[in-house]
Amino acid sequence: MKPRARHIVVDGEELVVLPVHDFDNLLASRRQLGGQAARVRSLREGLTELIECVQALEQRLGSAEPVPDRADLAAELRRRLHRARKLTGMS
Repeated sequence: MKPRARHIVVDGEELVVLPVHDFDNLLASRRQLGGQAARVRSLREGLTELIECVQALEQRLGSAEPVPDRADLAAELRRRLHRARKLTGMS
């Protein structure tokens, strides 16, 4: 059975009372969540950048205009993929 939180009133404000160990665990969980949120944000930015790059490459390759230099396009795509792999730990 999970222990119920204890509540007290101090200066008219209701507070929750936690044992020191539980409070330390709560802080540790909060730090872990903050680190994970930063990693997710970084991954989202990297994925967005990669999607935009691939869309731009698709448009350039699919257009009726001649592509200036396919080697440049391939190198750009390689750089973006390398960065995406690095962000996701797939390098």
